[in-house]
Amino acid sequence: MSVLGKSITALGAFEIMAGTVTSMLTGDAGAGLAGVFVGSATLAGGLALERADEPDADAAAPVESAAPHPAQP
Repeated sequence: MSVLGKSITALGAFEIMAGTVTSMLTGDAGAGLAGVFVGSATLAGGLALERADEPDADAAAPVESAAPHPAQP
C-alpha cells in the first residue's frame, strides 16, 4: 500500500468527521454536508490509490472488487 493512498484515505476520514462535527456544533445540517461529501470522495480516491498500488490490481476495476481472482491456467 502506498503512503500517498493511506494519507489521502486518512484525510478523507478526517474531512467526514470535521463535516459531521460542524453540523452538530452549528445545528445546521447543511453547514457540514459539503465536508461530508468532499470527505467521502477523498476517502474513495485514497482507497482507489491503495488498491491500484497492489501488485495484482486491475486499474479499471472498482474498489469493491477486492475478491481474489481464480488462478489462470
